[in-house]
Amino acid sequence: MRRIGVDTGGTFTDGILWDDEKGIISSAKASSVKRDPSEAVMSVVDKLGGLAEGVGHLVHGTTVATNATLEQTGERVALLCTSGFRDVLEIGRLARAPDELYDLQAPSQDCLVRRRDRLEVRERMDYGGNVVEELNERDILAAVATIRDRNIQSVAICFLHSYANPSHERRARDLLQRALPNITISISSEIFPEFREYERSTTTALNAYLTPAVEGYLHRLQEKVAASGSPAQLWVMQSNGGVVAADAAARTPVTLLLSGPSGGVVAGRYLLEQTGVQNGITLDMGGTSFDVGLLPDRIIPMTNEREVMGVPVKAPSVDILTIGAGGGSIGWVDGAGQFRVGPRSAGADPGPACYGRGGDEP
Repeated sequence: MRRIGVDTGGTFTDGILWDDEKGIISSAKASSVKRDPSEAVMSVVDKLGGLAEGVGHLVHGTTVATNATLEQTGERVALLCTSGFRDVLEIGRLARAPDELYDLQAPSQDCLVRRRDRLEVRERMDYGGNVVEELNERDILAAVATIRDRNIQSVAICFLHSYANPSHERRARDLLQRALPNITISISSEIFPEFREYERSTTTALNAYLTPAVEGYLHRLQEKVAASGSPAQLWVMQSNGGVVAADAAARTPVTLLLSGPSGGVVAGRYLLEQTGVQNGITLDMGGTSFDVGLLPDRIIPMTNEREVMGVPVKAPSVDILTIGAGGGSIGWVDGAGQFRVGPRSAGADPGPACYGRGGDEP
């Protein structure tokens, strides 16, 4: 059987054609298309001969979620929370940077969800999942009106102790979906069903923040694969180095933050095994980000928590360090006259000034 692997970056999209008996047969490259990365994916697939008979799998590493967090281009999000827990995202763990420990005027960190978009719902579970207060469905209907009036397209639901009993979250989701069928909804009991309100709230909110962009992109890519007439299955690389079906990936984009870079670490281990080298470091230079991974004794280090956009996110991932400074990152001077690089990237079109395609930034 043959497989095609395609990795999308902020500037370039790369692919290989793999045969189970012969190994790598060919490779191809195309400029990424920012408005719709699926166009570049299919362009690379076509250069590799298309999804012809014998190609059973299309495995895709995507940076759509990664770049949305680095460049902070995700959607406006509403959060439905248990009454009295509106400020969990701002209170956090009460941790402060050492240089701000005694500064009473230190600015608070921006939240993924504006306070006015955090909507309280009267309901309550105890730690064992027993209902203390029934879900007040009138509060859900009031939230529907607010979400509609503000034209919010993505909603996170995080109720107290829903990991022990998700019934209130599921009912709230059903009511929202019935009234607003075109919005995307993330519920904490499916995204991160574990205790710790702050981490569960931030992880669910980030998933909601990313879902519209990732879901739309993967559905367009699925349609193009189907239109080719090929029976090939579309798989998406996750942050943990494994793959998942595209439909599942679209619902949980928070698991795709290191989709592309994790594939590089897995490939790095494969190369170490081939060459007999025991320890390695992987360096992945993309157009928007630069990613570094360590492979001690050919072991891929894993972590269950990362900090993304300044908040903790609970999702299994390869332990990779990512910075927003890639090959296409824009150089600029801030208000204090200090030279900065990124996180905004020039992309492939028109690209940076040196491309000669109309871009005027270095």
